[in-house]
Amino acid sequence: MAELGSHRLRNVGVPVELFEIHFGVSEPSDVIDPVCRMRVEPERAAGSLCYEGQRFWFCSMPCVAAFAADPARYLISAGRKRV
Repeated sequence: MAELGSHRLRNVGVPVELFEIHFGVSEPSDVIDPVCRMRVEPERAAGSLCYEGQRFWFCSMPCVAAFAADPARYLISAGRKRV
């Protein structure tokens, strides 16, 4: 829990102490969606595909569909050329 301090809120006569609670917070993921280049947490990903023995995680189903249609396009643009 982190204390955010005293804040004035609309329609509240006196300042209010605010706190922030994080549940299940971990280090930022280093998994990147190869289509949109967005950081993805695998446990919350919209989907994943296995291509040439490697698993790829995606932020949304449209990104899954785009990758499935042309994986080589996204691997090359991400700097991962096919061998």
